[in-house]
Amino acid sequence: MHNLVLLIALCSITLSGCFGVGVDFLGEKNIVNNKGGTSKDDLIRIYGKPNLINKISDKEEILVYNNGLGWGGVMPYVSILIPIPVPILVPTHHNWSEYHISNNIVITETLHYTGNTNYFCGFTPEDEGSLGHPHFLCGRAKEE
Repeated sequence: MHNLVLLIALCSITLSGCFGVGVDFLGEKNIVNNKGGTSKDDLIRIYGKPNLINKISDKEEILVYNNGLGWGGVMPYVSILIPIPVPILVPTHHNWSEYHISNNIVITETLHYTGNTNYFCGFTPEDEGSLGHPHFLCGRAKEE
């Protein structure tokens, strides 16, 4: 009975895992979003007092929020049922958000953050759009 429970547990882990090797590249990313409609007061109520306010004119300003250190480097990993990462990362930049405000309305949001690009080669049991069907993947897996 003990062997049967162990066999079922091992089969469950094996069937739900992935096998292969991969690497994540981490670094600074920038995104600009058009944000019409949010007021300056709502922004401050949600995120608090900004770290910096750059006045452009009487009707325009940029609010800057510091979001901490950003990391850069590589993170290779081997995936045998679960990914085993080996991070090689150092702080390389600061993450922050900028909100361009005109007439007390947020016009654009610019995000400077740590993002990653992931490459993987191996067998993976599921992926978005695959409906859980197993497949072999080799190349760029995702970018965030």
